[in-house]
Amino acid sequence: MPSDRGGERMIENAKIVNTMLGYEGHGIETFSLELELETGSISYGGYVLGSPGENHKRIGTAFGMTAIFELMNVVGVSCWEQLKGKYCRVELESKYGPVKRIGNLLKNEWYDLSEILERTRK
Repeated sequence: MPSDRGGERMIENAKIVNTMLGYEGHGIETFSLELELETGSISYGGYVLGSPGENHKRIGTAFGMTAIFELMNVVGVSCWEQLKGKYCRVELESKYGPVKRIGNLLKNEWYDLSEILERTRK
C-alpha cells in the first residue's frame, strides 16, 4: 500500500479506463487519461501538444509527438486505442494527486512530461 506520510509521493497501480486524443473545446490539441486507482479515480493530461501556425491553424510539435509515443511505449501498447483497459503505475504528488509520472506496471520505466518538455526544448 502506498504511503501518505507528510509530503511523500505515493505510487499506486492504476487502470486506464478512458482516453482522449484530439482537440479540446478551444481547438487546442491535447490528450487525457482517466485512471482508476485503488483509492478512487483521477484524470491526467490536458497539456497542449501543438503550437499556433499560419492562418489560425495549429501545427504539431516535437513535444506533442514525443509525449504521445513515449506514453504508449511506457504502457506497452502499439497504438493509442490500446491504452484503454491497460494497467500502469502512477506516482502522485500526494494522496489526492496530481499525477507526477506514469510507469510501466512491471518494469522500472517512467513517463514524465516535465522531463520530455525539457528534452524537446533543446
